[in-house]
Amino acid sequence: SEHRFITSDGTSVMIYSTSPDNCRTSGLCGNIKVDINGTDGEYTLGKDVFIFNITDKGIIPSGMKDTTLNQSDFERYCDRDGSTNANGQACAAWVVYNENLDYTKCDDLSWSEKLKCD
Repeated sequence: SEHRFITSDGTSVMIYSTSPDNCRTSGLCGNIKVDINGTDGEYTLGKDVFIFNITDKGIIPSGMKDTTLNQSDFERYCDRDGSTNANGQACAAWVVYNENLDYTKCDDLSWSEKLKCD
């Protein structure tokens, strides 16, 4: 199912849930998409739209290091070149924990070695 609301600052929040069976078997129970500029501007994953996964262990930003969730690996699914169909899907954790959008400027970032562009 899907639920949507817009906050007083214009941020659009969309909440999606999966089936209870999917939640039990995969650990992924749904997700929350946050569009920071709401209905204004583009709708681009990793730039103005960020995904938070609803799991059986709580809500975690997509792209967490060492995650086992499908399409949530930062190095693979927070790419700038569009080489995956989930381009930008796993960028939220990077923004939350590293407080930068440097992945939009360089391609060689990683959780363990390089956290900012030079």
